Amino acid sequence: MKILIAPNAFKETLSAIEVADLLAESIFQEYPEADITKVPLADGGDGTLEVVVAGWGGTIEPIPTTDPLGRPLIAEVGSSADGRIAMIEMAKASGLALLSEIERDPMQATTFGLGTLIRSVVERGAEKIYLGIGGSATVDGGVGMAQALGFSHLNEGGSEVAPGGGNLNRITRIMKPDENTRVAAEVDVICDVTNPLCGPDGAAAVFGPQKGATPQQVDQLDRGLAHLADHWERDLGKDVRNFSGAGAAGGLGGGAMVYLNARLLPGADTLFEMTGLQEKVKEADLVITGEGKFDRSTLDGKLPIRVANLARDHNLKCYGICGGFDTMVMDKLKAEGFSEVMPIAPDEVSLEERKANAAEFVSQTGAKIGQRCRVRQ
Repeated sequence: MKILIAPNAFKETLSAIEVADLLAESIFQEYPEADITKVPLADGGDGTLEVVVAGWGGTIEPIPTTDPLGRPLIAEVGSSADGRIAMIEMAKASGLALLSEIERDPMQATTFGLGTLIRSVVERGAEKIYLGIGGSATVDGGVGMAQALGFSHLNEGGSEVAPGGGNLNRITRIMKPDENTRVAAEVDVICDVTNPLCGPDGAAAVFGPQKGATPQQVDQLDRGLAHLADHWERDLGKDVRNFSGAGAAGGLGGGAMVYLNARLLPGADTLFEMTGLQEKVKEADLVITGEGKFDRSTLDGKLPIRVANLARDHNLKCYGICGGFDTMVMDKLKAEGFSEVMPIAPDEVSLEERKANAAEFVSQTGAKIGQRCRVRQ
């Protein structure tokens, strides 16, 4: 039997690679005849770097940069075997996880460190960059990134504006870098967020509070992004404020289009293409996917649903492995293509215990699947 294992990460517990390895090992122990293919998945957020580079057979290397508050930091970037393609997770340099709760401040947080990483991989020979932009700590529209890449954002006195979303409304002019210092690389942004730049569904209103913004600051950040968009159009000739995804990562989606001429690509489709998942589904007899929890958000096109859809389209069984699930969505999960949803632990096991012993529980679930496959072969 050909078994395809294509999980997402179990948030805050196991990476997608770890989940795939644990399932494969435990299935094989119970069913040595299994022909197992592992395709760990990610959606542009945490874990995307490791998943993509593993698929490339490439390398991950540390690069000096700065965190969202400008402090020195060593961040990892990935590259293909020939070094011509790079993978960067913006969260490695400009992510919310790098800050404690009391440090979260989108008024000051900057994407400058991300810009440093981009310049570094280009100097190392990258001709194309995949940029995952999930998990940001910033609402600066990518201005910090652009400053690191040579763009000038001048205030009324002709000086460079200070970092952070709180200073966007002080910009009076944007100047392009000298052509000889411009970063020349094709950039594709992996992003499933569809929010516009500004307004009630924009970057500040929707994502600002989780990054530490007060209601008053949300209003200031939103006005700052609108002001920035005015200058993008006036000074750089690009109007992206209402573009789907422009509000992703605190406006970095829009900033990437303006400053890097980037394309915004849907995360699931992009990762499927990069990993060859669709072709591998066609060759399988059984598909296994999963993530930490199946709930209403899972139904909004997240990776496990997309994998289940592929299995359904090819009349294949698909097991959904999860730490827990919302019983209210069970019928919809099955309609989307899941043959069975398999929590890794019984209902009476607490969330804390599930997280603490996630590896053991995932292995036990894999063993159950292996036993089933052995009986049904």
